[in-house]
Amino acid sequence: MLVNSEHNSHDNLIRYTRLQLLQLKGTVPLKDNKLYLDIKTTVSSILKYTVTRRRKWSKIPSLISSYRYNDHHTDNQPGNINLANSIVISPKESVQSLRRAKNYPRHIQLDNLVTIKYSSCYHFPSNTQLSVWNARSVCNKLPSICSSIFSQKTDIFIITETWLSENAKQQTVLGEFKSLLSEYDFISNPRRNRKGGGVGVIVRQGLKVKINRGVCYESFEHLDVNISMKSNVIHLINIYRPPQSKNNGQSTQQFILDFASFLESAIISSGILLITGDFNLHFQYDTISDVKQFKYILDSFGLVQHIHVPTHEKGHTLDLVITSASENYFSCFSVDFSLPSDHGVINFFSELSKPCPQNIARVSRNFRPVTPAQLASSIENHTLSQPEDAPVDQLVDEYNTKLSLVLDELAPTKEKVITAKSRALRFNDTDFKARAQRRSAERKWEQDNLQIHKQIFLVW
Repeated sequence: MLVNSEHNSHDNLIRYTRLQLLQLKGTVPLKDNKLYLDIKTTVSSILKYTVTRRRKWSKIPSLISSYRYNDHHTDNQPGNINLANSIVISPKESVQSLRRAKNYPRHIQLDNLVTIKYSSCYHFPSNTQLSVWNARSVCNKLPSICSSIFSQKTDIFIITETWLSENAKQQTVLGEFKSLLSEYDFISNPRRNRKGGGVGVIVRQGLKVKINRGVCYESFEHLDVNISMKSNVIHLINIYRPPQSKNNGQSTQQFILDFASFLESAIISSGILLITGDFNLHFQYDTISDVKQFKYILDSFGLVQHIHVPTHEKGHTLDLVITSASENYFSCFSVDFSLPSDHGVINFFSELSKPCPQNIARVSRNFRPVTPAQLASSIENHTLSQPEDAPVDQLVDEYNTKLSLVLDELAPTKEKVITAKSRALRFNDTDFKARAQRRSAERKWEQDNLQIHKQIFLVW
């Protein structure tokens, strides 16, 4: 720091940046002046220090002081530089960055910047996310399911009452699902011989799923799978128990007996036991005999039920999550009624870590260098060999074969391996409306420059 020996007061100090000192070096004409000698010595030491110790910027002084040059020189003298409005920069800012900012044609308006408020919904934990939902038909609710999976970053989505059957409609639904959720697999166990019912699970790719075949029961439907997550295995059992009626002829007592028999083999299996589904028992009433018997069975097998809030729009607790009482792998249970059904979605976390992203092989063609003339010429060279009176199926097959050859010649397929990533959150109508209102408030603020319009703009 350069300090005049005759003026030690802080009022007589003025601060120069490194760039300004470099400019002063060429503007001060008097070489015998003490100020020029001090500036020359300081600039030389800084340049030497930055070359020898380039990485240790913390030791370079950010501000260099000297006595007021205007106090000792008149305005008519050359070298009188007014630095009252000078810019003070940090040591890490380079001269090149200042030159670029100086030559930049557009000025930066810092007052026009808005602080972004981060929402907690964009913070997703590293633990595995699970959801349980009674869909009452997934055929017309696939967009809602995909939106929930995207927003919650769900890894395992368990569904009861899929209402799928073994026909062409199920294949259509599964094809639509793969087009919407290419990073997930849908394992389904549809009801046979009659409509309704059915259970399924949507699993993120990267989790190995093994379907366990066992005894089928008349009183309830179930899907038994093992989901491998690195060194751990979740033994997932998804159950749907239809309500008692004259059509199915199944009583609650029969269901309790069948469920107890099923637990005898499930409790001794390997893996972390997780039983979910719609049991159609009013679990919120402890005085009902059926609920008492069901709770007694859970206690006798060392199991615990975690849902104690209504899961139905009428205030009933019908959907349950059951785990082993000696294990504590699942937590943070909550119920959300955002999806279109009379049942709510049960969301909870697992202490197990999320699966690693998987590498996916994508096949593509590059059609940009192909011109219409090349395409027409290639199609003319591949004429059909079948006669005009040939069957339609043969003509269609040959036509598709010839077109495939044309595409392979002009735009051959290329395989590229990419890492699967979660898609971004989709905008809905509410988001578009809010964004339009924010832009409208910003335009009003720019036109009249009123504080009320500025506050409205900042609120959005």
